[in-house]
Amino acid sequence: MQPRFIYYLLLVNLFANGIGYVPRILLESRHHGVFVAVALAWLVGWAITTASAMLFKRIPNTDMPSLWQSAFPKPLAGIIIVVFAAEWLIAGTLNLFLVAEISSKYLNIGTPGTDIILLFILLTLFAAHIETPKALFALELSLIISFPLVVLALLAALTQQGLLWESVFRLLREVRVPRWLDVSAASYVYAGYLNLAWFNRIVTSDYPIRWMSIATAGVGVLYMLFFALPIALLGSEAVALYHYPWINAANALRIEHAPLERAFYPVLIGYLNIAVLNTIVHWHVFLNFLRSLSPKQPTQRRASSEKGSIGERLRSAFGRHWPSGVLSAYAFLVVPGVFREWPMELIYQTSRLWFAQLIPAELFALGLGAWAVVRRDRSSGTKRRRRSTGA
Repeated sequence: MQPRFIYYLLLVNLFANGIGYVPRILLESRHHGVFVAVALAWLVGWAITTASAMLFKRIPNTDMPSLWQSAFPKPLAGIIIVVFAAEWLIAGTLNLFLVAEISSKYLNIGTPGTDIILLFILLTLFAAHIETPKALFALELSLIISFPLVVLALLAALTQQGLLWESVFRLLREVRVPRWLDVSAASYVYAGYLNLAWFNRIVTSDYPIRWMSIATAGVGVLYMLFFALPIALLGSEAVALYHYPWINAANALRIEHAPLERAFYPVLIGYLNIAVLNTIVHWHVFLNFLRSLSPKQPTQRRASSEKGSIGERLRSAFGRHWPSGVLSAYAFLVVPGVFREWPMELIYQTSRLWFAQLIPAELFALGLGAWAVVRRDRSSGTKRRRRSTGA
């Protein structure tokens, strides 16, 4: 598949983090070098994206679970796959909590939050099980539909009279050493490219590295705009009073002579659509990471006289379907229970722990990938020398 899907993964992750946990974390420390944190996060994001592009070009049409399994002992590879599958599962779950919370507060007022999250779970589970090429085409189509809504909101904000740009400049002048959490959380904006840990198996790698650097720079400029506009619309102090400042800022925007005069609904619908897409992508990666641990099934059917026993067939069916069972049990038992029992503030505090470990986890994954490539190449070179010696 064409490399354009890589940029879709970047954009979806960017837009999904324009509203939610990341802006809230950053605005809490807005007077403690927040724009320094955003700049440092851009440097980290650029470095990780460039390193990822170089790694994935070395392993065309190969996903990370297959690479780890080919380079490491089976038990160690299994542990690595499970650990990083959990990273994608948690990322999708945090998105899902946010989607349900925002939808129940601003769109489906009066509807119980548990009912809303169950509906989103059904949608996400169904979409996460589709084939990988279809998942990317669905991502493309949904992003094309949502992108005009995002552009409309940006234009409405930029043309709004009375923007408080002095509030932004005041924060820009407050240059201090930022918190680690701020840098790590802001770097998540650039992490969409890491979804190639699975999608690299079908996306062609014939793209120049410099284009990934340009794309990362573009994502940085867009996110700076996304982060600065609510400050300019609400002010540097009032913006921290809201958990979702972009939504509250959009409620005050007006678009003259437009089919929808208030920008609130385009912003909300566009964000919910993109955030659900991001959850689908994360859970799709998680599901396929687990599937890579299942025993490989034979490509040809045996004759009826050669079929195994009922027990063997049951074990074969369990080997094929246990990842779906794990994801379904987690989605219907754990996610609604946590959403119902935990206050949103506790979920937010838990998300801070996940964001704090994000950069080390990304570097660890890339280091394991690079090490696996070296081990694989060294093993291939040894086998070639043995064959040539035997010849």
